[in-house]
Amino acid sequence: MHVYYAQYYAHIKQKTGEGCMALIKIQENSFNIVQRLKEIDENYFVVFNTKTSKFEIHNSAQNLSTFCLTVDGELDCRVIKKVLKTRAENIEKLLREIEEHNEKLEKEKNRKVHDELSFKLGETFDYYKSGKEDLTGAYSTRFV
Repeated sequence: MHVYYAQYYAHIKQKTGEGCMALIKIQENSFNIVQRLKEIDENYFVVFNTKTSKFEIHNSAQNLSTFCLTVDGELDCRVIKKVLKTRAENIEKLLREIEEHNEKLEKEKNRKVHDELSFKLGETFDYYKSGKEDLTGAYSTRFV
């Protein structure tokens, strides 16, 4: 057993009191994901976390913790794509993608606010222009 793997189990045992029973190391699966991960980096290993009922990808070469990511669902080709995308070598590209996504969300939020304000101001202007009511006291208290 690799030193980091043993340290991770010790960490789990300390946190949960269950030790190795919370994690089951996966040696192989029907899509050969474990072997394909090892082709990318021999330090990858896969465990099934019985507490969360999810698969986890770990890398024993990492310093503080072996944990890399949690897999939603089954072990299939999406795991390989996610591992390749989130590798340390791709950090600049990943950060750029996050920034672009955040900018897109911010622009969309600003557009919605602008559209709402434009609509409200247009309605207010049309109402004022119609001359139906004097708006001079609209923003003051009338009950004084």
